[in-house]
Amino acid sequence: MGGHGGGDTGLMQDFIKLCEGKLEDTKTNPKISLESHIMAFAAEESRVTGKIIDMKEFIKRFE
Repeated sequence: MGGHGGGDTGLMQDFIKLCEGKLEDTKTNPKISLESHIMAFAAEESRVTGKIIDMKEFIKRFE
């Protein structure tokens, strides 16, 4: 069944199809998903450090 009741497997199958050009779009847009994960990591850093995170500076650290 896979993680999250099979949801993880479905997400990965859609992502692979998208990369192969077999899908034009999915329910979980990879760009939006990446942006939400970056925000979550920035929020965690803010929680741990007690500082406000500038998103542009935060993203530059990983380029």
